[in-house]
Amino acid sequence: MSNTRRMVFNFSVFFTLSLIVTAMPGRGMADETSASQFVTQGRTFLSQHDIPAATDSFRQAVEAAEPDDPSYQLANLFYGVTRVLNVAYSDQANALLDRTGASSEGRNLYDLDVEFPEDDDGDLVLPPDSPRSAEYINFLETVLVPEIDASLNENLAVLSSTVSVMLTPEETGTDDPVEFDYGDVLMFKYCLYATKSTVNILKSYDLDVDTDEILPPLVNGYHFSINDDLLNIYPELLQLLTPDQMAAAGDSIELSLNTYLQASDFIRAETDNQEDDFISFDPDSFDDEQDYRDLMTDLLGSLSEPTVIGNGDEEHPMTLYLYPFFNTPLSLRDFLPDFDADSHIISCTFPDPTFAGIVVDYSNDDWNYLLELDIPVQGNVTDSLPVSGTIHVESFEDYWNGNFYDFSDSTTIAGPGPYTLKQTTDSTVWIRAWSDEDGNGILSPGDLFGEAEQNPVEVTSTNCTHEGVNVELDTEITGIVGRVTYSDGSPISGISVSAVRPEDDAEWCSYYDNVWASTDENGMFAFNGIPSGMPVSIDIYGLSQGFETGYWTGSGVSDTCGDAAIFI
Repeated sequence: MSNTRRMVFNFSVFFTLSLIVTAMPGRGMADETSASQFVTQGRTFLSQHDIPAATDSFRQAVEAAEPDDPSYQLANLFYGVTRVLNVAYSDQANALLDRTGASSEGRNLYDLDVEFPEDDDGDLVLPPDSPRSAEYINFLETVLVPEIDASLNENLAVLSSTVSVMLTPEETGTDDPVEFDYGDVLMFKYCLYATKSTVNILKSYDLDVDTDEILPPLVNGYHFSINDDLLNIYPELLQLLTPDQMAAAGDSIELSLNTYLQASDFIRAETDNQEDDFISFDPDSFDDEQDYRDLMTDLLGSLSEPTVIGNGDEEHPMTLYLYPFFNTPLSLRDFLPDFDADSHIISCTFPDPTFAGIVVDYSNDDWNYLLELDIPVQGNVTDSLPVSGTIHVESFEDYWNGNFYDFSDSTTIAGPGPYTLKQTTDSTVWIRAWSDEDGNGILSPGDLFGEAEQNPVEVTSTNCTHEGVNVELDTEITGIVGRVTYSDGSPISGISVSAVRPEDDAEWCSYYDNVWASTDENGMFAFNGIPSGMPVSIDIYGLSQGFETGYWTGSGVSDTCGDAAIFI
């Protein structure tokens, strides 16, 4: 039998933010008794996790109820939510899943457990006739959006601010009863408006790709090249198709943002017990929610005028103007930056970093900062001592007690002169240079050394580069260099060695301040910075690799410090 990939979701999350829908509007003559019965019947189906049957019962409840009926509010509340959820069970949704090769079992939002085909290695594979991405988008436009509109305009719009219902654990798929009130209704509307806007945006651009070619390497974690596997194959991708739909998308996003603010106001003002509410704000999180409210307010303002996002005291503040995005839309393909072979954005390559005035005054430098892209750090190496070896220029992310840690980049130059390193914008690095005078490939006694004058270097992007980080080679390294080998002379890598100093008691040694090293692939190690004339011995640790550990005597190791060879 073929292997399958399993996807599991929690229904309670779906109930809150579901973006899937189905239809069947209508309204009939008033019948208070039957309307109440239909609501009860629908809730029984919900408890049985039968959303299609529940949706149909709630539809009949809406048809049977008049505005002055006691069940009118609940009928519209339940139908307004379940008709959206029910799209997951529609014939169109099931047809798409069938063509994708999904299992027929597990298609229940309460315990979504759909399996997708895999090969013998456990990797996702899709049938060659799987729906193209445009078919999924068409499904959202022709099935989802009509149900969103009907839910918003026919059901949720008639609810009063006093509407409330206590849902059982069986109905929601949660452990405890949950109250669903008008604050939750507003949050649901906020999600529906945002979803409608998203669908309009998706429909406005060419996003048609072969899903059976694109999805498997992404899901399976294979190498995926934005250039070779996407942009070069689909030259029209992200070009504008239907600009007229973008204005409607803008209208929907405005409604979404305003509705969130209304929902936030309502939930914050509630005085009853909030512990059982479907959505509530923990008092400890009010500050975080206020930050989100502020973001919604800023985005709302940007729909009509350039608006600073956030409090404006950031080093690279973003001024956003979404009006042209929705009302004079652009082809996003024309504004893409360059990507490298690993699908990373190459710094300073946005053709128009303002996106035609949408991101007001933004520059490539601002994008470098925001996206933490690598930029060239440039400077010169000079020498106050005669240099004869290859010069290594290196950067590190940390420095402590005379040692550099977390290597980030390096380059070599033939002699004193300019160098270039790549560093992340808005990072702090330590930069050093050394001349390999003995040609052994490691910084060791006799080599020449220097550090950048402004260490640590605060890397900022100015005109897409950071310049003037100069290093002068002005110190000759002192210390000990050695090599750890087998008896036949072949190197042993990864052996830890430390510098120690004999105590008055010959049985004991004390470690020299943080002077240690690990042998490289050639078995080489070096202790740098030990003053000339300072007597030290060497402690070798190789237990992790099955080697004998102890103090180096000159011909072997000993447990006794007094037996150790002394180097001066």
